[in-house]
Amino acid sequence: FTASVRADGSSRFGANNKWGVFSSGSFAWRLSNEEFLSNWEALSDLKLRVGYGETGSTAINPYQSLNTLGEARTTFGGSDVVGFANVSAPNPDLKWETTGQLGAGIDASFLNGKYRINIDYYKKNTKDLLAIIPLPGSTGFTSLVTNLGEIQNMGMEFSLGATFGKEDFTWDVNGQLSFNKNEVITIGEDIFGGALDIPFNSPVNIAREGEPLGMFYGFIEDGYDDQGVIQYQDLNNDGEVTNEDQTILGGPYPDFIYALNSTLNYKSLSLNLFFEGSEGNELSWATGGYIANSFSTGGNQIVDVYNDYWTPQNTDATRPIIDGNRDFANSYRDSDYFIEDGSFIRLQNVSLGYTLPSFSELITRARVYVSGQNLLTITDYSGFDPEVNNRGQNNLNRGDDYDAYPRSRTLTVGVNLEF
Repeated sequence: FTASVRADGSSRFGANNKWGVFSSGSFAWRLSNEEFLSNWEALSDLKLRVGYGETGSTAINPYQSLNTLGEARTTFGGSDVVGFANVSAPNPDLKWETTGQLGAGIDASFLNGKYRINIDYYKKNTKDLLAIIPLPGSTGFTSLVTNLGEIQNMGMEFSLGATFGKEDFTWDVNGQLSFNKNEVITIGEDIFGGALDIPFNSPVNIAREGEPLGMFYGFIEDGYDDQGVIQYQDLNNDGEVTNEDQTILGGPYPDFIYALNSTLNYKSLSLNLFFEGSEGNELSWATGGYIANSFSTGGNQIVDVYNDYWTPQNTDATRPIIDGNRDFANSYRDSDYFIEDGSFIRLQNVSLGYTLPSFSELITRARVYVSGQNLLTITDYSGFDPEVNNRGQNNLNRGDDYDAYPRSRTLTVGVNLEF
């Protein structure tokens, strides 16, 4: 049995809520040590565990509870001067984001640890969620850091492992599979994430009660008109396309994620392979608003814009008409046009090493190796990297690929020496 209570204070929060109190407790029972299981010779270890705990988050920058100012240039007295204007509204009631999690699990191993299994269930509620919400300019501010409401994550995780072989040859393999369901429990009115820049000029994520946090929100495309311009569905059938016709377009949360780690050892030679993947999540390819924009001029575009754009002879094109004279800022809207399947499988790491025989009293062990990271990714996603969340400082902006820099591919050759 374990139990704890702690109190934490942080100057990052408002004057009225500097402190948070968090408690936890857990219980575990190693059944394999009980006499009623002593006859199970194949059972190496069996343990049940359950626990509940609360933690606090300070995932905001300092001074966000205060009235912050931003630099601005203007003309004053006939001169170009630098001044300061309100940016973030003050919030003296800003408080700790608190997460309470109930967890239960079972750990088991068989035949002296040769086969292993772990099963975990969790239910996690986060209340007073820290988030940045945009404010209309009429308020005199651009944003507010606040506590939104409550969200819930619930899921299961499975881990299986096995070790095969003996003496000169062994193979150790471990696999993980995780499921998670996210839901906004309370939030009041819909709250939108930060707005994307040109050509969208609007938010693409929404927090809505009963839905997962940060779902993609926008218009649904409805083909092209007789001029090759994108059309959007009039969902409320009022005869025109307005903001009231926006709807949820998908979400950044996968149906499940998985990983596989495999290590082969043969005498002095070892080979490790690590795969990871995600299935069922979507991404907002906001970068496509720049590089796949048939109406924009003066900017580099992907070749697909030219290879398959709308013409009177190619009305089934995947891209609209190329027209630099059109008001492209009003021709492209945040829509399902830029929502793509983000599923992937990646060979994240490969390592091949060889341990040399002892050849010196000074050097007791020498190993040479070559390794590579991010070597292969299989995905249908159009962007550079399907594992992206470059606007993740705001909990509402999830799964947005907004000019994200692609992760590097690394090759390493090295030597380990022990003296």
